[in-house]
Amino acid sequence: MSPRLTFGPTKDAQLRYTLVLMFLIAGCTESGSVQPFPPVRETQPQKSAGDLSVRYSGTRLADARQVVVLLHGYGASGDDLMSLTDYIGGELRAFVFPEGPIPLPGGGQAWATTDAELDSSCRRIIELMDEIAKQHPEVRISVGGFSQGATIASKLVAEERLKLEHAILYSPAMKLDDGIPQAKHSTQVLIAHGREDAILPFSESERLRDLLIGRGYNVNWQPFDGGHTLTRELMVATRKQLDGIAN
Repeated sequence: MSPRLTFGPTKDAQLRYTLVLMFLIAGCTESGSVQPFPPVRETQPQKSAGDLSVRYSGTRLADARQVVVLLHGYGASGDDLMSLTDYIGGELRAFVFPEGPIPLPGGGQAWATTDAELDSSCRRIIELMDEIAKQHPEVRISVGGFSQGATIASKLVAEERLKLEHAILYSPAMKLDDGIPQAKHSTQVLIAHGREDAILPFSESERLRDLLIGRGYNVNWQPFDGGHTLTRELMVATRKQLDGIAN
């Protein structure tokens, strides 16, 4: 039997993350640092390539110039990160939210509980992005996620055929090895992790940062004081990166 993977938070930890995120997002406009972008949301899931349920937000895919695929964490659902698009959205930017294919006994979904499932979910996301690229050949595609979703996204950075514009990795686990090839395209990688993270160690992102920099990737390193969560400042940094503004 394949070993169970523990690179995602428990459902209770995911709930704490969601509540903290809602609190932080509510305060963003008060600081004046991030202004909300009113998205068009399609909250009813639809089937996509890779046999995944997906939701959409932001600009319609047919009109977009930039598409960001965001992957939720362990024990969450496909709509868990949709509120982020209010603050990292922008002109001609579309967001795609796939849902992990594995239902958990206590509720919520996962991308993987074994190494085999991890590889399978990576293939499913690649199929989804391949479909987007074929249907919208002029669009620039990025991928990102939180926790287990960020771990999946990190494994796609080196996929040459995807030619990702950005990889947005919020609190990932380190699942790459020294065999990752040298960078062959100009993917911009944002890695963020809380120094007090009790779910996935901060050191995991430090190792990932060092590995990607050593392979020639452009890494935007965003450590912060906090746990397994997202911060207001991180939303600003993410929006700047997607907008092509130096942080």
